Amino acid sequence: MVGKKYLGNISIRNIIIIVCMVIMLLVVGIAGYIVFSNWIHSSKETTKKMANEMNSKVFEQINAFIEMPEHINEVNQKLIKNGIVDIYNQDEREKFFVGVLETHGSHVYSFSYGTKDGEYYGALRNEDGIIKIIRNDASTDGNLWYYSVTPDLTAWELVTKAGKFDPRTYDWYKEAAEAGKPVFSSIYKHYVRDDLTVSFAWPIYDDEGKNQGVLGAHIILSDIDSFLKDIVKDIRGYALIVEKNTGELVANSMDIGNFVYLQDGNIKRNNLSDVNNHAIVQAYEKYKATQENEFLFNSDEEDLYMNFKDIDKDGLNWVIITSVREDLLMEDIVESMMLAAVLILISVLLSAEICLIVIGKLTKPMYHLLEVAEKISSGDLSERVVIVRDDEIGKISTAFNKTADTMHKLINNLETAVKERTLQLEQSNKILTESREELRLILNSSAEAIYGLDKNGNCTFCNASCLRILGYDDEDELLGNNMH
Repeated sequence: MVGKKYLGNISIRNIIIIVCMVIMLLVVGIAGYIVFSNWIHSSKETTKKMANEMNSKVFEQINAFIEMPEHINEVNQKLIKNGIVDIYNQDEREKFFVGVLETHGSHVYSFSYGTKDGEYYGALRNEDGIIKIIRNDASTDGNLWYYSVTPDLTAWELVTKAGKFDPRTYDWYKEAAEAGKPVFSSIYKHYVRDDLTVSFAWPIYDDEGKNQGVLGAHIILSDIDSFLKDIVKDIRGYALIVEKNTGELVANSMDIGNFVYLQDGNIKRNNLSDVNNHAIVQAYEKYKATQENEFLFNSDEEDLYMNFKDIDKDGLNWVIITSVREDLLMEDIVESMMLAAVLILISVLLSAEICLIVIGKLTKPMYHLLEVAEKISSGDLSERVVIVRDDEIGKISTAFNKTADTMHKLINNLETAVKERTLQLEQSNKILTESREELRLILNSSAEAIYGLDKNGNCTFCNASCLRILGYDDEDELLGNNMH
């Protein structure tokens, strides 16, 4: 009851304004909730998709990365095995190795051949990308020498003497020779450069099945680091490659060294547990336990979309790990939401202003109608409503004016009738008064003639009131009775 009474005291204009604002806020709130919810859901789906795409891109690139040395060895081992390239012909050999290295990707830093006797030939790129010729045989006294390259792809000047070198002592040579088939070597420290290396080695046999040597194409793992950094730099994600069996780092985008030097000069491979990101370490443990390739991993540090892919071929057993923060797009979403909120607020204020203007124009005739009604109720029947529109309010105003006209006519006619009737009554009273006087004179004359009444109506004959004898209290009653 109190609510109804309170609402009954609110003007129609204010009710319309309140209703409009409530509806507007409800519409904006519901629409904003739907839009922003969709944005957040869409951002999460987009982030998840980006994580999957990034992992696929890394997987494809790493595959291409490791397929290159496979392809080089597969094609060129036949040339050496079949004697198409004579390893012991110096010019022919050097042109062959330099030519192969020039025509393939820069991430293949070296292409070489180690013989069963410990000789070593090939070509390599130095840290500046300049190709050098490798020579290690009796002419170098078992030392590894590097030569610059002439335009005709043969050795020119001696550039570096790298010391004693026997290819047969290196893992890539030994693993291929022992396996008797093409394999990827274990990761090892490059004998000159401060980097880790992996080689694809292909053993070469003669017609009798005797091992003549091992052909190797070698790649530097820091090149994979650079590639991973380029992949994730725009999305602030993480990408790592680890050896599945040991968890040791192969490459990463996190500026973490894949190995460290020990005091004795040897190296120690860094493990995934050395990564300063517990969420990734924990997610990897979950992957090993469940073999689930993709999932959202929630941790105290951050929430990550994780994606895992295995590379298992010819001696390689790696896992590609990529992760993208769940809130990657939230900063952009929040900025968009803030901008949208500001625009919505401006729109609401403008809409409210327009609504007030429209309501004011719509209710102005109504207030004018109320003003005229108050004047008419105060007695000013000459006021009329000005008709400005032909809508409902205009029709009500027209009807109101007609009602006022009718009231004005009725009141004017009533006043005229009252005046006429009053005049008639005045004339009737005048005539009645005159008639009474005449009758009184007649009665008085008659009484005097018969009884002799005095001026008080007493009979002079019997000294009593003849009027009372006749049954009248006074002359007026007598006159009145005689009048009727």
